[in-house]
Amino acid sequence: MNGLGKYTRALHYINALEESSKINIEDFKKVQELKERLKHTGLKLRSFETTRIIFFIILYSSVVSAFASAIPGLEIIAGKLVKFGSVIGSTISLIIIAISSKAISTYSLDLNIISSHLISIYTKNGARTQLRKKKKQKRQEGKKAVQSI
Repeated sequence: MNGLGKYTRALHYINALEESSKINIEDFKKVQELKERLKHTGLKLRSFETTRIIFFIILYSSVVSAFASAIPGLEIIAGKLVKFGSVIGSTISLIIIAISSKAISTYSLDLNIISSHLISIYTKNGARTQLRKKKKQKRQEGKKAVQSI
């Protein structure tokens, strides 16, 4: 998930803003505090996402074991899957998936709030980033090249 997660994308954007910003000491202290909160929120978000994935796999294995036990010749595999699925049943898996999904949505909201607060501090001090404008600039340059031909 290198660069594809919510936390990584927010951090990349904030770092790009930080490079072009000049903030005063008061804002610097606030930015450092918000960055720590952002890091903590990102780690919590990743841990809940990992937990949810693990319990989705456990739930999937218990469902597969139920269907595999009906197929002749798969009793050995189905027996192992039943043992694995019976350790943490499907009901407990569903409860943990529901709780972790709620926690993920809460921490995603926190991540959005903290990153928007950081972005507002940086843009207040004149920071602008070129993350989204690059595609427009490329299209405009392409149009100019076509017009010149």
